[in-house]
Amino acid sequence: MRQSISEVSSINLDKREVLLRTSRLIEKNISDDTYGVGNPSFDMNTSRSTFLGD
Repeated sequence: MRQSISEVSSINLDKREVLLRTSRLIEKNISDDTYGVGNPSFDMNTSRSTFLGD
């Protein structure tokens, strides 16, 4: 059985919130072919390197 992000207790609250926000953004924009890696970081007001962990 697959768990949702909000159900995973091993992830700390801050990371869980980032994952939930990212998941919502991707789901909202899934049909937009121009929505790429840089877009969620921009939408979340963070740098691409911070967002991707480069």
